[in-house]
Amino acid sequence: MIEPLYEYGHDLGRAVTGGYVWLSDSLPELMGRYIFGDYVSGRIWALKLPPSWVASPDIVTLGRWKIFPATFGRDAKGRVYVADHLRGTVFRLAPAPPSTPQKDTSETPPSTQ
Repeated sequence: MIEPLYEYGHDLGRAVTGGYVWLSDSLPELMGRYIFGDYVSGRIWALKLPPSWVASPDIVTLGRWKIFPATFGRDAKGRVYVADHLRGTVFRLAPAPPSTPQKDTSETPPSTQ
């Protein structure tokens, strides 16, 4: 075994849940990154795998959800999934849907009906 490629403090989580390398073209910015999470905090990260330990690894926080990531999986297309221990559900990591601009109603007169 070699030195850890990345480590995080207990301020960010308490139990690493191992993952998979992203191999799908659906999110090119994740290509070749190791997707993993923290069981306690619900955080999921994407780590660019360096050849050896580096002081400042290239890591992206993908988000923090109200889940307990128990395991990860990868399908034949290279997409990564995460299983939530709490609910017994499996989620596929995917791009967030585009946000819909909210209509500014501050100038809209009140309805007369």
